[in-house]
Amino acid sequence: MAKHLPSLNEMEHQTLQLIEEGTSVTEQDLFLRVIENNSSFTKVITLMGQKYLLPPKSSFLLSDISCMQPLLNYRKTFDVIVIDPPWQNKSVKRSNRAEFQFEENCDTDLRLEVCRNWRLKRKGRMGIESASENAVKRLVVHREEEYSYLSPLQIKQIPIPKLAAPNCLVVTWVTNRQKHLRFIKEELYPSWSVEIVAEWHWVKITSSGEFVFPLDSPHKKPYEGLILGRVQEKTALPLR
Repeated sequence: MAKHLPSLNEMEHQTLQLIEEGTSVTEQDLFLRVIENNSSFTKVITLMGQKYLLPPKSSFLLSDISCMQPLLNYRKTFDVIVIDPPWQNKSVKRSNRAEFQFEENCDTDLRLEVCRNWRLKRKGRMGIESASENAVKRLVVHREEEYSYLSPLQIKQIPIPKLAAPNCLVVTWVTNRQKHLRFIKEELYPSWSVEIVAEWHWVKITSSGEFVFPLDSPHKKPYEGLILGRVQEKTALPLR
């Protein structure tokens, strides 16, 4: 969704929208601004047809990682920061998106048939029939990633030192790939002056209490990791 956020000018980026009693906000008002509920009551916000509860004395920023300046301008720090980065994953499936350009005399029913046959073809059930093929002037297939990820450099650029309060607890979700684990422990946390205090595992089980994948599976594990760390105070250099 973040890729489709509307662009705003720099002055609008600085705007802080306050939610008060009886105040109504549009979806446009919610993007790229810190939204704050200063009241003592829970607020209901409707976004893209879905309703969300905003607890009392709380705030949020709806944005992607490229636009965190409103949060920095908010000039508040946090005692706990939880991060769930979109880690690079080679096993993520890709999708094909088709665009059809039909002949002018092609009726609606035939167009629907073409689209239906294309979906069945993608599932390996059948090909586009000859009658449908004659209706298509041009077919363009786009190969897309279903999952957008952040590079290690982009993750390191998250301004945790500016957002963290003294002794802040930083919690990072991570996949079971050793490359990502080493990156957190040896590069990411040291660059943020975060010292590791614990490593947890969230075990996924079925409704019957069994692992979703075998523990000895060479591909997928039935758990995900959380690396917990504390922001360390910078020690002043001794005077000479």
